[in-house]
Amino acid sequence: MAYDLRMETEPRQDETMAPWPLPPQASATPGAGAGPPPLPAPWDAPPAAGMVPGEPVPPKPRIWTVVLTTLLAPVAVVAMSAFGFVVLSAPRLVRGQAIDLEIGSTPWGMATLVLFSHGAMILLAGGAALISPRPWRERLGLVRPRLPWRMMVPCLVGTMATGTLGMLVLALFFHAPSPGLLEVLAVQSAFRGPSLLYGILTFGLFVGFAEELFFRGYLQTRLLRRWRPLPVFLVVNLLFGLAHIDPHHMVTTFILGLWLSVLCWRAHSVWPAVICHAGYNAFVVVTSSLADPPDLGFTYASLFADTGPVSLAWYLLALACLAGSALVLARTRIPDAPVVG
Repeated sequence: MAYDLRMETEPRQDETMAPWPLPPQASATPGAGAGPPPLPAPWDAPPAAGMVPGEPVPPKPRIWTVVLTTLLAPVAVVAMSAFGFVVLSAPRLVRGQAIDLEIGSTPWGMATLVLFSHGAMILLAGGAALISPRPWRERLGLVRPRLPWRMMVPCLVGTMATGTLGMLVLALFFHAPSPGLLEVLAVQSAFRGPSLLYGILTFGLFVGFAEELFFRGYLQTRLLRRWRPLPVFLVVNLLFGLAHIDPHHMVTTFILGLWLSVLCWRAHSVWPAVICHAGYNAFVVVTSSLADPPDLGFTYASLFADTGPVSLAWYLLALACLAGSALVLARTRIPDAPVVG
C-alpha cells in the first residue's frame, strides 16, 4: 500500500480541540466550569488522549517528523547565514573589492544575518506544519491564548525576572563573560539611531517570533502530545540552549526558555511567549545601546565588588517578581471551552 505523507497518527479531534492537552480539571464542555480555578496538569500526569469516550485508543502521535526537523535546523540555519553573508558582500563583489570577513561583526551586518538565520527556523517550522493534516495555525500554536490578555503584565514581569536570575547564575558559576557574549554586547552597544530601530526589529521582534515558533510552537506542541510536560520542557529548552552555541548564552537561554515553555503550556498558545521573548530581547538591545562597550577585563566578581548591596537587592527583587508572577499565573482561571483563534 502506498504511504501518504499527509497521514497523521494522532488522536482524532474536532475543529474546536485546543492545540495543547487540556488540564485535567478543565472540561471541553462549555458551561461546565464551576468550582475553583483549574490548575495545570501535574508533572507526572500522562498526556491527554483527546479521544471520544467509547472509541478505541488511537495510536500515539508520531515524533519522527520532529526529530527530522530538529536535525535539519542547524543545516538550514548555516546555509541561510551563508546566503546572507553573500548578500551583504554583493556590493563589494560587484565593485571588484575583496570580501570583508568582519562585515557580520557590525551592527547592520549582524542584525541582517539574524534575519537570514532565523528566517530558516520560520521556513522549517512552517513547512513542517503545512504537510500536517491539522490546520497549520493550530499545529504551530498560533491560536488565541486561553489566558486573559491582562495576564501579559505578570507574564512580562516574570520574563524580565527570569532573565535577570539567569545572569545571576552566570555570575555564580563563571568568572567572566565569554568572548562570544562580549562580542554580542559590544555590537549591541554600537546601535544608534536607525541602526537601533533595526536592531530592535531584528534581535527583538523577529528573533523572538522565530525562536518561539520553532521551539515552543512546533517542537513543544507535538511533544506534549506524546510525553509529560516536565520532560518536554527539559528537552525543548536543552535544544533551545544548544542553538545559541555560546556556553554562557546556553545557560541563560535554558533558564529563560523554561519560563516561556510554561507560558505556552498554560495559555495553550505560543503568542504569550512570543510577546514576552520579543519584549525581553528588545529591552536587552535598548539597554545595551545605552551602556558603554563592555570592558575585555570585566569579571562578575568586580561587578559585585562595586555594587554588592545594590546587586543583592536587585536579584532579591527579581526572585520576588518571578514568584509573584508564577503564583498569579497558576491561580488564573483557564476557560473551560477551548478557544480557537
